[in-house]
Amino acid sequence: LKELNISNFNTDNVTNMAYMFNNCSSLKSIKIPDSAKIIEPYAFAECTVLNNITIPDSLVFLGGDTFHGTKYYNDDANWENGVLYIGNWLIEAKDNISGTYEIRNGTVGIAGGAFADCNELTKVTFPDSVTEIGNQAFAGCESLVDVTIPAGVTIIRFASFTGCSALQSITIPGNAEIIEAYAFSGCFSLKTVSILEGVKSIFSLAFGYCSELTSVIIPKSMENIYMGAFVDCVKLSDVYFRGTEEEWNAIYIEDGNLFDATIHYGYAPAPANPFSDVASGTWYTDAVLWAVEKGITAGTSATTFSPNDGCTRAQVVTFLYRFEGEPEVGDVSNPFTDVGDTWYTKPVLWAVDQSITQGTSATAFSPNDTCTRAQIVTFLYRDLAKK
Repeated sequence: LKELNISNFNTDNVTNMAYMFNNCSSLKSIKIPDSAKIIEPYAFAECTVLNNITIPDSLVFLGGDTFHGTKYYNDDANWENGVLYIGNWLIEAKDNISGTYEIRNGTVGIAGGAFADCNELTKVTFPDSVTEIGNQAFAGCESLVDVTIPAGVTIIRFASFTGCSALQSITIPGNAEIIEAYAFSGCFSLKTVSILEGVKSIFSLAFGYCSELTSVIIPKSMENIYMGAFVDCVKLSDVYFRGTEEEWNAIYIEDGNLFDATIHYGYAPAPANPFSDVASGTWYTDAVLWAVEKGITAGTSATTFSPNDGCTRAQVVTFLYRFEGEPEVGDVSNPFTDVGDTWYTKPVLWAVDQSITQGTSATAFSPNDTCTRAQIVTFLYRDLAKK
């Protein structure tokens, strides 16, 4: 087997790819179909001559070591400053990467274990386009102190930040409905956790052994907190719940540590301002903090919002799409040659389907063009006129 274009077959039911091509020593080229959603660890590992790889943006999970030992992996020319990308997926970082790392614009996903045991990594910044951070992606990054999880991430994966022992605070975006097991376990310096509205479940040991954790903010949307989620969080004294006592009692809770904490009902804090370039009291401060709190956008880094930068057409329709709760787009055809399978595809097709905007031509949307003030207010007017 030297070349495989899975797209040439009926791929409607191809959603999960496991170990089927591991050690295919003659395989040189692989094109993974858009229907694929999950690629398990080691799926193409040790395919020693595999050099031509196409991965769709539509994946929702890419396991660790999927392409380890391939020709593409072993070619130093494919690594950018110690980091390997394939398409819009970040595959792996060398374990000697240090200081701050800024993930490439347009990246949609971080593969499992990508930064595991990068012990000198202190800060990582994500573009808004990232929607997936894989299992154990940052496990054992002992010096990592600054992380802002992008608003578009939909699941906090298994052990994704376990053992990040220098991390002191974390905010979970509302789009991440599930915090999987061991997600932040062993983050021994973690003191505060803020979980935004929209998150529904915290699984076992998600925050286990966070021995310095003192307070947690839990949203009204929470439905399940499973056994050991906060085990050995011996300093956890305050839980701030955004709903009523009756709503708190309706949550399925197995974790004993929470019963030792004081529950503060009806918590409605003023949004914290992490941005050094958004001063208190400006005309846009409240709007910026509201948009971040609602998961409509995030900063350009953990500490900057870049309020004077322009926005692209893709960004503006994405803001609107998130504001509307990311509705299902349905079976809408895509006429635009410059809108592939990417982070803004659904927002663009939704906006066009709702007659909020059109393309700049019959076949172009110009997603990277600056969105003018006139265009922005027109988009808003058309969206709000439907209510």
